[in-house]
Amino acid sequence: MRSTTLVAFLLLTLVGSDALAQRRLVVRPARNVDHSDRDPYLPYGGVTLSKGGEPPKPVQAPAGWVNVNWPGFRYVRDTGTAEVFLQMSGTPSYKVKRSAYRVVVKLEKTQAHLRNTFRPVITRHFPGAVSRFRVRKRKNGELWLDIRLRYARKPIVQVKNISPYTYLVVSFPRGRQYRIRRVRRWKRRRIGNVNPNK
Repeated sequence: MRSTTLVAFLLLTLVGSDALAQRRLVVRPARNVDHSDRDPYLPYGGVTLSKGGEPPKPVQAPAGWVNVNWPGFRYVRDTGTAEVFLQMSGTPSYKVKRSAYRVVVKLEKTQAHLRNTFRPVITRHFPGAVSRFRVRKRKNGELWLDIRLRYARKPIVQVKNISPYTYLVVSFPRGRQYRIRRVRRWKRRRIGNVNPNK
């Protein structure tokens, strides 16, 4: 009896609140909004190198060291290239390690002074090979640019000087999408005499 009353009361409450909400709901068009982003193929490609501007709270790097100001990502729709880049105060020395779905760029004698630089950047909603990336702090003054890939792709690493900053750009051009199968060896288990007719 109590459960039936409770269910009936909840249904009446939900129906009544929906009816009240529908009466109060007013939709107004947005004012002063740029509607250029209605293209279904992601017109926002990410940050551009030329519009980087002044980094937040710039700090002078020690002699022989390089500052990482901020990481960025852009997807070039014309070429289908996904680019991950770092704005830096000078030319870095780096090494690239690559596996099937991961690319790590090891930067020597580099530092980053903002916590926001170390946060993960999720790019899986953009087309292209890059799924996410992150700058990681390692021992002995190393920073790692850790890039995770959606599918296997060979990176192109370049250093570009756009005054007054230097950009380390890791590009993943469009190509045939393929996934590497991981071979697993299964052990056969002997179950015994199983008769499917029984």
